Amino acid sequence: MQLWLCAHIVSLYGEGAISERTAQKWFSRFAAGNFELSDYPRSGRPMQLEEKQLNDLIHEDPRQTTRELAQKMGCSHDTIARHLHSLGKVQKLGGWVPHVLDEARAASPKDNDLRLVGL
Repeated sequence: MQLWLCAHIVSLYGEGAISERTAQKWFSRFAAGNFELSDYPRSGRPMQLEEKQLNDLIHEDPRQTTRELAQKMGCSHDTIARHLHSLGKVQKLGGWVPHVLDEARAASPKDNDLRLVGL
């Protein structure tokens, strides 16, 4: 009965909405009286990165690499890269800078390009 019901739920909501295995897992939880919808805690230490601390480190020395920052923060360089991106920072000429266009450049990029080449 459970397998048929799970297959029926999957077919009802369409391909890709939920896998049959996921439907079986939730059906088993509900059948056991567990109506909690949140996921169970996962193993391992959850990463708590303080973006303010990362931003302060960047302002101290904008030429630090993601690996150097990761060593100081105690996490992976991929985590640092993700948080720098979320802070709107990009690396230009060896330093971390905000990735923002000023109003003048955004309004007329062609005119700015022509001025740069002397036309």
